[in-house]
Amino acid sequence: GSDSFDIPYDRQGLADYLEVERSAMSAEIGKLRKDGIIECTRSHFRLSYEYDSRDAMVTPRKGGHLEGHVGYSGPGSTVETYTVGLSGSYYYNSFWDSIFSVNFGLETVDTVSGGDDVPIFERCYLGGPANLRGFRYRDVGMIDEALAGDETMGGNSSAFVQFEVTLPVIESVRFAMFVDAGFVHKDSFDFQPSEWAADYGIGLRINLPMGPLAVDYAIPFKSENCADDDGQFQFYVDYKY
Repeated sequence: GSDSFDIPYDRQGLADYLEVERSAMSAEIGKLRKDGIIECTRSHFRLSYEYDSRDAMVTPRKGGHLEGHVGYSGPGSTVETYTVGLSGSYYYNSFWDSIFSVNFGLETVDTVSGGDDVPIFERCYLGGPANLRGFRYRDVGMIDEALAGDETMGGNSSAFVQFEVTLPVIESVRFAMFVDAGFVHKDSFDFQPSEWAADYGIGLRINLPMGPLAVDYAIPFKSENCADDDGQFQFYVDYKY
């Protein structure tokens, strides 16, 4: 026998089959996919343009980086979607070899038809070392306890900004202080910061023979649309791609 089968339903029919509300479909499908009960297919194409004037990939002291991208999950995907995003950074070297930097990113996703929900695995999330360091990975997003318990459901739009200054301790170690802020919203192309999350923290930037390492500890001071607001340690490789 076969271990796969087809369910010939439209979205409302599938909601009825799973005995959930249509608005809860994405969360329910996400749970089934996480448990390995169903598979969701994604065929994704991404086109980007990048400008980079930084003076180094490890510990840049001046210059900036800007990247814009568009993406399309086309035929063969569970739901056809498109994404639009912009990200960038800028570095400035000042007194005592201090380095001031700002890093930002924004992204939005929507379905091609405009009528279906964006699958939960294609939505925007924040949290983790790449954006909001005071929160766990993908822990900032829309919360609906009735549908997903204490897990975030993501959103169709997100934006964040990081401000950081580092100071030399010894030749291969720098001390960092930073503030991060951002938000995730339910609707596509919604970049009004009505509900947002933010954190502040300190860390070390260590240049090791095998590569640059960053160690941070950050504490949230604004925690809307997030699953957890405890302080977080973050460990990550610190190449400035």
